[in-house]
Amino acid sequence: MAAQQMLALQQEKASRTPAQQKIDSNVLYTIRMLAGQPAAPGVPYLNTGVDLDASNHIVVDMVANVTDELLQQVATTGGVVLYTNAVFAQYSHNHSCAADRDPCGRRRT
Repeated sequence: MAAQQMLALQQEKASRTPAQQKIDSNVLYTIRMLAGQPAAPGVPYLNTGVDLDASNHIVVDMVANVTDELLQQVATTGGVVLYTNAVFAQYSHNHSCAADRDPCGRRRT
């Protein structure tokens, strides 16, 4: 059973789009499970360790060049910035995991 699940996870990872390849696997699995889907085909549930707030929004820490433009983009896509630290070039925010949104908060088409 474990070997089959590992193979399923490897196959899922190999099938990702270029945009999905930039996102941590655990975040992708969490988004799928919150949308009522299996983490990956043949893997109904994984303990991903991804932090969620009380409303099931994913809380992420990111390292980036923190600019007003970046913060505006996070806000525009529905994210809420919880913390910024320009010295360490990082910020923390939460984001909705609605089924009609991609992991960056953009509406799916």
